Amino acid sequence: MSLNKFLFNTPLGEMIGVADNTHIKGLYFSDQENIPLWINTLSNTKTILLNTLEKEMLSYFEGALKDFTVSVSPAGTSFQKKAWQALREIPYGHTSSYRIQAQKAGCEQGARAIGTANSKNPISIVVPCHRVIKADGSIGGYAGTQRRKIWLLSHEAGINNLHKK
Repeated sequence: MSLNKFLFNTPLGEMIGVADNTHIKGLYFSDQENIPLWINTLSNTKTILLNTLEKEMLSYFEGALKDFTVSVSPAGTSFQKKAWQALREIPYGHTSSYRIQAQKAGCEQGARAIGTANSKNPISIVVPCHRVIKADGSIGGYAGTQRRKIWLLSHEAGINNLHKK
């Protein structure tokens, strides 16, 4: 199945969506260091699925969307896929620790391994690795930059609090 990419602007900068006909395969900030080089070879085509991704992302940034509906299928090892699935279970506006994520992925002592898997997450925001912080409450790393991670956490917390009033 062929892959396409589409670039679109967000309040945090340009993003690159990558998809086949049925699933999102990647979502990166265009200035991330860990973008696979093969993405440069893809056709820049706005497919129906990439259009839906863009709309959902913009709705997320506007504070109107908390749960993404686009289908995702990230490529990775079986451990990475378990780690990324555990990320999808963290509710909007909440955080989890690397230790808790390791437990959910079936790797009790694997907090560092979870951190490594999260750093290789190919689908930013939709697979919300930004919601994982250190057990001491500090932010931890984020492939999209720490500044963006802080913005995303603040955005979700602020929108969550608005809806609770």
